[in-house]
Amino acid sequence: MAYTQDSKWRNTLWNAIQRGQTVGSANETGPVQTLQMQRNAFQLANFESWKSFGFAASEPDGSDVLFVAPSGDASTAVIIASNNGTHRPTGMLSGETQIYDAFNDSIYFQQAKVAITHQTEIDLVIGTTLVAKFTASGINLYVPLVSNSDGTFNGVSVHNHIHSGVQTGDGDTGEPVT
Repeated sequence: MAYTQDSKWRNTLWNAIQRGQTVGSANETGPVQTLQMQRNAFQLANFESWKSFGFAASEPDGSDVLFVAPSGDASTAVIIASNNGTHRPTGMLSGETQIYDAFNDSIYFQQAKVAITHQTEIDLVIGTTLVAKFTASGINLYVPLVSNSDGTFNGVSVHNHIHSGVQTGDGDTGEPVT
């Protein structure tokens, strides 16, 4: 079979979009992340890994990648997508979105609910101020708690509670009554 212009274009297109696998850790030092990628038995080094604006991820070693080489030459490839089946969450329903990492931490957008999961703690930071720290044992606030409505703590209303042992004069009252 003769090598025709049509088969040349088909070969270029076939080579333009390919799959590979990451080798080692990502290089996060520049304005665009670079990854080492292995394709077949040939190792390619320091290919740009493009992400959507506002999203950054550092793929674990062995992640599958999809890369595009516009000229069909793999030495000019750019990684445009990645997946790691070991860490990817499963069982999501249609329309759900989950941001996750390799450590079982996630932000899971579900219908009528957002679930934030972390193994030890979640810090809420506004600007450079730590506002709150959430752990399995409780919530620590580092700013004043301000409320425009009543709150209930241990079964006692903050605004609408009574005290036991009330005495006239300058004496102390007893504990709030539940």
